[in-house]
Amino acid sequence: MKRSGALDPGSEGSPAAASSPRRQGALVPGAEGEPRRRQLSPPTPSGTPAPTPGPAPGTEGRRPRPAQALPPPPALSPSPPSPSSPTEPRPCWQLRKALSWDLLPDPLEEDWIQTLAEQLDACPWSDSPNRRRAYRQKLAECCDACSMLVVTQTNAPLGSTLTLDGQPSHHITVRSGLRRLFPEVSPFGPGAPRDCAVVGSGRMLQGSRCGQEIDRAAFVIRFKLPPLELTKDVGTKSHLVTLNPSILSQRFGNLPWRRAPFPSALRPLRGARLLVPGFSFLSGVAASLRVALALEAGGRPRGQALFLHPRSLARLAGHWAGRGLRPPRLSTGFVLAGAALELCRGAPPRLYGFWPLPFGPRSRAPSRHYYDGRLPPPGTRHMSREFALLLQLHSSGVLRLQMGPCA
Repeated sequence: MKRSGALDPGSEGSPAAASSPRRQGALVPGAEGEPRRRQLSPPTPSGTPAPTPGPAPGTEGRRPRPAQALPPPPALSPSPPSPSSPTEPRPCWQLRKALSWDLLPDPLEEDWIQTLAEQLDACPWSDSPNRRRAYRQKLAECCDACSMLVVTQTNAPLGSTLTLDGQPSHHITVRSGLRRLFPEVSPFGPGAPRDCAVVGSGRMLQGSRCGQEIDRAAFVIRFKLPPLELTKDVGTKSHLVTLNPSILSQRFGNLPWRRAPFPSALRPLRGARLLVPGFSFLSGVAASLRVALALEAGGRPRGQALFLHPRSLARLAGHWAGRGLRPPRLSTGFVLAGAALELCRGAPPRLYGFWPLPFGPRSRAPSRHYYDGRLPPPGTRHMSREFALLLQLHSSGVLRLQMGPCA
């Protein structure tokens, strides 16, 4: 899972880059000394050519920066309701209209996304079962998370090959010793839970008081083997927890024969299944397979290891590329937010701690993980574009993003 905190859900970006005064929508001092967000320039009216200023001294010959593709979100101020939406304030209706694209715009500024998210959070959310049903059907036709999200003995028969989604030139042959580590069938078949909570890593969870609400969900997904110390904010329940090869390397030394710290780290998860993207890069395959062996150690299984199916990840990448999202690889948080739409067949999935933007909501403090205070790794700027798609699904009632404290 690649960056959270939060798609993996969480936060990202460079504070220095985000606060650059030359950047569109940068934070600038307000009249009272408080930070305010500079509005993005509106598009030029149709048929009226925009004036073309000359280049600044010393910038001749440089490639011009592309214009912002979208107008700024409308400010949330009292106004008469829209005729098309008699119960919703006009600014909220305009925000939803701004998110009604079929193809993700490019370029898409992080400051624009942050402004839109903060204003959208002040709008009432409305569930749309029909849209969710239609969206779930699209994902099922493409990727079928219920049967293809994880590798099983059914979808990876003996003698077949697994093509690494991060290194398509590499293949793993499924032999008997490997195959026995896979479940016979997918655990996400019939009897799907009614509702899901997908808990990212964003620092916005600190002080959120969302723990009870998260624990009321029938199925709880978490990322990167997080500690569960802030129980009032993040809850205690876990059913599916992702574990990246990078975590195995950094925290457990790739699981050598001395595995004592690993079982102790799993104890707070209370037998939750571990979901490992073990067939993405060749360098992570061996350590990922040791997770299954470590859980079997001593003849007392401590849980179950599941492996993301690389074919499912490749299909998802193709699906979202058709919507304008073409990152090097999709984050695990984004993958599982979409999978939750298929796996949970009742209430809309609810996402907590998803904020992959340079600054926290309504704050100039850099976004960090709630459990270790670390900034997200560099090279994950595409997660803000994933977040824009999640905002679109939120605004259309397909899923719900919890962007503030819980009641």
